Amino acid sequence: LDWKPIEGLTLRTEAAHSIQFSDENNFFGRLTKTGQDNSKMPVAEIKDKRKESYTWINTANYSFKTGQLHNWSALLGSEIHHTQTKENYQKNRYFPQNIEADRALNNMALGTPWESTSSLSTPNRTASFFGQINYNYDHKYLIAATMRADGSTKFAPGNQWGYFPSVSGAWVLSREGFLENNALISNLKLRAAIGLAGNNRIDDDQWRFLYSVNATGGPG
Repeated sequence: LDWKPIEGLTLRTEAAHSIQFSDENNFFGRLTKTGQDNSKMPVAEIKDKRKESYTWINTANYSFKTGQLHNWSALLGSEIHHTQTKENYQKNRYFPQNIEADRALNNMALGTPWESTSSLSTPNRTASFFGQINYNYDHKYLIAATMRADGSTKFAPGNQWGYFPSVSGAWVLSREGFLENNALISNLKLRAAIGLAGNNRIDDDQWRFLYSVNATGGPG
């Protein structure tokens, strides 16, 4: 969604929401190895997984000129992202020997509970705030300065934010007189940049102790 309240100013917002489902059902008859290992009786298992995520981005961009050759633009923005996954798993054994797969998977109570787990992942959330100022002289000499502040729940409280400044410059040689009408070169630019970068590509909950409970077994 774009909105231009005044000349040169563009306000934009965009959002996305996603829900992903996956189901996996397995049946092991009495003649399979799994069935043979369980008193020659069938085994059935059900797995389901749901992943939900959303992203929301807002930006404000303002472009203007000072004179005929001086071009400016400024950008401010924010972005938030959330992802969380829920999983359930159930495995039962000792079904009636001649039961069919569909009946077993739709009537898990006909078997004896063996394994059961349920999990809800730690929410993975990020928030970013950023700004950039661009200047160019006659689209020939360019300079830009950027600042980002990124926060992630994958890090411990007190260490969740990182700050990443950068600056870049460029020279468009193809707009110079000595290359402007060159038949072999249509666009040639020299660019240099320096800045800081980071990422949160680590597993969840690395900064704290976790305890889990599993149920495995049952009669027999």
